[in-house]
Amino acid sequence: MKQLLTLALCLFSLGAMAQGSFPYNPDANENGTVGSEDLLAFLSVYGSAFLPSGVLPVAGGGTGVSTLDSARLALGVSTFADVIPLGQSGPEAQVTGDLRITQNLNQGQGNVASGLYAAVSGRGGTASGTYSFVTNQNSTATATCSSAIGEGTSATATAAHSQGFGSEASGLAAHAEGYYTVASSSSSHAEGYQTEASANYAHAEGYQSDATGLASHAQGYRSTASGLYSHASGRNATASANSASAIGYNVTADQANSTVVGQWNALNQGGLLFAVGNGEAEDDRSDALQVDTAGNVLAAGRLFAEGSDLLQLVINLQAQVDSMQIQLNLLQGE
Repeated sequence: MKQLLTLALCLFSLGAMAQGSFPYNPDANENGTVGSEDLLAFLSVYGSAFLPSGVLPVAGGGTGVSTLDSARLALGVSTFADVIPLGQSGPEAQVTGDLRITQNLNQGQGNVASGLYAAVSGRGGTASGTYSFVTNQNSTATATCSSAIGEGTSATATAAHSQGFGSEASGLAAHAEGYYTVASSSSSHAEGYQTEASANYAHAEGYQSDATGLASHAQGYRSTASGLYSHASGRNATASANSASAIGYNVTADQANSTVVGQWNALNQGGLLFAVGNGEAEDDRSDALQVDTAGNVLAAGRLFAEGSDLLQLVINLQAQVDSMQIQLNLLQGE
């Protein structure tokens, strides 16, 4: 009887909390008080372990969901197995389902992911631009939608991309890749070894080649395209005039709209459209063939057709014409 009285007093004290945080409702008939009817309903489970079933609502101390993955999401718990507290190290973790990160991602050592929705992995990387991406070591992406990959690369303009070793992309939508390449203007592209594209839409590739003219292209070994829309290819080739093209060894296209091939061609040939250089050195430049804007063709050597020297054929033909003229004059009595 004493135990029954104690239980009744306990239940009565809980009457005002009938709808509280308990996993069960002591007010069985839900009349606002805990009475004898409630006591009788409770006696059948008194002293037994509480075994919850179904979905326990958040108001009742539960998660409001029925699956393990949903409960993890509701509680903000990672989906990683073997979760290690922040600041501690432990064994590897494994993701068994999808992993979705809704903010920044910072993976590795000494990294900074300060841009909105930025992602960085590796060591010593900085992703400070909005939607920026950095991976590997000591690389930096500071602008919106920029990305830097490799060792010591940097992308500092919107939508710029750098990769490799020490490459820099500082122009809008510029792309630098390779070893210490630089793409510093809008939509420029530098690749290879220490190449530089410093004009809008310029492209430099190869070894220490430079594209400094608008929409110019330099490729090969130490070639330079400095004229607007110019093209230089080969070794030490230079296209310094607008729309000029230089292809070969130490050739220079210094006349607008001209094309020069070969080696060590003659410089400053006014009106030149096409030249084949055959020089031997900087102080011994010459052309084997030239075509100018008037349509003139200048050849330094002889012209052959089907194995015959065309100049000699003309000389022989002229000699025959002269001989026939003499005979004609004799027939006419002159």
